[in-house]
Amino acid sequence: MLIPTNISKLLIPIGAAALAVALVMLAARAAGLGWWDDPEPSKVIMAVDMPVFESIGDLSGEADVVAVATVSEIVGEVIDRGEEELEAEDDEEWGIPVLFYEMDVEETIIGSIENEFMLAKAKESAFGEDDSTDLQAGQTVLLFLTEVTSPRMLRADEYDNRFYVVVSMDNGVFDAADGAATVTDNTAFTPRMEQLFAQTSFTLGQVKQSVGVSDGNGQAGGPGGLTGPGSGGGTQTTN
Repeated sequence: MLIPTNISKLLIPIGAAALAVALVMLAARAAGLGWWDDPEPSKVIMAVDMPVFESIGDLSGEADVVAVATVSEIVGEVIDRGEEELEAEDDEEWGIPVLFYEMDVEETIIGSIENEFMLAKAKESAFGEDDSTDLQAGQTVLLFLTEVTSPRMLRADEYDNRFYVVVSMDNGVFDAADGAATVTDNTAFTPRMEQLFAQTSFTLGQVKQSVGVSDGNGQAGGPGGLTGPGSGGGTQTTN
């Protein structure tokens, strides 16, 4: 397996709930229930219970890095099977499909990150577009990220065995305004889970102010730029 066995817990902060479907399937298999052996089983829809954040300040409090980045390319897809690596052929489709993206950093708001990094994100087909939507090459996004270290990731040696996952899946993804050729403090970003926020569009300057980073004194810059502390102000809820 190319990604760490605990990636499900990282992609979905409440890992036990995210793996509930898998555990039910394993229990059914152990009990010898007929539906498991059906050559044409019904499609299982995964449900996820995860913390969601209603302010940029709260999101940044959960993130190691906040950065604006552009999708360079999709470099691979793997099936994450959590802590169990199932060997039987009929188990090969079980697990969470994860896409790996190569990302180019446009600007770092909080934390330190290389000019290029690898992003792992649950595929849209795993949970549906309400929780996780796929990225496309050329898209510019604002990301709230958690760092992961593993020698088993895709192209690990090129990225010092490190990659990143998004805080609470699509909750930590904001899309740049269409046609934004150059990102500035006036560039607008729309949250992918816009129903959670009091406003549905934020300029990059507003984002910097929300996380306690000055946008006028050179504190926020390119990869590794200096930052101020994150700040809250919203509420944290659970779906």
